[in-house]
Amino acid sequence: MFNPNWVKTIEADLEKQGDALLKGGSSLSNIYRGGAAAEKVTSVRPASAGGLLQVNLISGPAQYSVLQFPAIIRLLSLLILEWFIALWEVARGVYHGESIFMELKFVISRVFVCIGLRELITIGAGVDLARGLPIVH
Repeated sequence: MFNPNWVKTIEADLEKQGDALLKGGSSLSNIYRGGAAAEKVTSVRPASAGGLLQVNLISGPAQYSVLQFPAIIRLLSLLILEWFIALWEVARGVYHGESIFMELKFVISRVFVCIGLRELITIGAGVDLARGLPIVH
């Protein structure tokens, strides 16, 4: 579901049927919020709308970098590694006769969606667990 309005409509219908499954918990990278108190990267609130990192713009990035330093190092390492793997795959595809433009269009999505977003969601889940939320989904 790419249209947040459709998701909101269906979610409103589901809320009428009973208690939410994620009540008081956290919903990460899901279509529906499920009644979660904290939501990150759902169809109602995508990453582009501030749904991924909810930090204070002045002190937040510095605190986040210090507190999540090992995870950020892992994220940067995986991004660099994935760039090399993706470029190698582009070269292989072009060698086998594929269009370079068709191959290159997948590099950014492969690196930032498959690796970057996955790692940021993992960090968010770890933060929610450390906050002691009863349910993290």
